[in-house]
Amino acid sequence: MGRANHQGYSDSARDRTAIAASQFASWRSDPWTTLHHQLVLGNILRHLPASKSLRVLDVDSDAFYAVELAKRGCFVELVTGDEEVLEQARHQVATEGIAERLRLIKLDAETYLSSYRSASFNAIIGQRLPNRPNSQDRINQASNLLKPDGLLALLFENCFAVPFRLTLKELHPNSALEALTQCAVLPASESIISPAQVNSALEVAALQIVGDYGVGIFNDYANDDHRSYNAEFFVQLLELERTASQLPEYQGVAQYRHVLAIRP
Repeated sequence: MGRANHQGYSDSARDRTAIAASQFASWRSDPWTTLHHQLVLGNILRHLPASKSLRVLDVDSDAFYAVELAKRGCFVELVTGDEEVLEQARHQVATEGIAERLRLIKLDAETYLSSYRSASFNAIIGQRLPNRPNSQDRINQASNLLKPDGLLALLFENCFAVPFRLTLKELHPNSALEALTQCAVLPASESIISPAQVNSALEVAALQIVGDYGVGIFNDYANDDHRSYNAEFFVQLLELERTASQLPEYQGVAQYRHVLAIRP
């Protein structure tokens, strides 16, 4: 599905296991966030153009992706109004020695996207764009900032997974039924958007989908006990999530959908 250019990213099972174990050792205090980060980062790297001197805009996500891409040689602008995220990024900029490749901008996404005019970026990470009011406008604006063959990566909550979570994790079947009805009848609420709506918005923005993944298919339902903090379990779950993420049957119940599209 689409391009598979790698930027220093090894996709062999052995190397993925080694990377996962190393990441687990560093992030052992929060394995679920680590798992989420690794899945999303892997999808982005799989579809990035091959050059290492890419210009990347990261809008309103946490600092993880901006830092990781800067470490790989990209020139990244991280735009967020969240001072906590910026403080975390400042710390990592200092410790990783990436000050020349990571620019931090304290500004809300809407203001930045509406004021920037030049098609200057090879990739844009827009984690929350689909869940915002006027999301079509934001996606259009992001598309206009992409160079030809530029990549837009959107991560959003999958409305079809909400009833699973409300029933299995929170034991609220009535709320699950209401969420099920909301998702089935378009338009969805501002905080929940369907994959079909996102695909339609990308088409309106003249973007071509090259990757569609489910993120968080099994891990949200795993028992949070001592086994969850075992490196071997983490590596196995990461591989399971990666494999299932591209299967339509499992994408439908993933907590998040990660859709990547290019500007032709």
